Amino acid sequence: MKRSVVVLALSALAFVAMCYMAVRAFWRPGLPRRAEQILARPAELSLLSLDPGRGRARPGEDQFHGWRLLGKTSVTDARQQAALVAAVERGISHVNARSLCFEPRHGLEARSPAGAVDLVICYHCDVIQVYVDGQKVDELLTRDSGQAFLDGMLGAAHIPLGHYIGERAGAAQ
Repeated sequence: MKRSVVVLALSALAFVAMCYMAVRAFWRPGLPRRAEQILARPAELSLLSLDPGRGRARPGEDQFHGWRLLGKTSVTDARQQAALVAAVERGISHVNARSLCFEPRHGLEARSPAGAVDLVICYHCDVIQVYVDGQKVDELLTRDSGQAFLDGMLGAAHIPLGHYIGERAGAAQ
């Protein structure tokens, strides 16, 4: 009896391990296919700086999906566009845990004849909200590996960075 229980337990464990490996082999985290297609060849691409530190945008304020907009810069050079998209995509990962917060400081707008993609990015909480043609279609986990690149592009365009909720103005991370 003990032997059959052990064999059954080991068989179940082997089955779970094989299922896990099969899922990992075929499932790749990333942007939805339509978003990837639009971002691959955008007619227009803009990088945005958001300020979650003062809460959601009020009526009449410049905003991006409800978040206060500090400024944005158009990225017209194809190599810069590719580098910007690659920096964001590099962070999308197999992160196992999600923070309960969402305090986005970055945004990406892409427009092409195929449609529109907006990314609302919170590197503090490791989450990217994906909008295609104005509709939220996904929420992805990310790492902050692209944050320095995005911050550098905003800084080069003289656009201030937002601060997180509870963080003093001027002390943005």
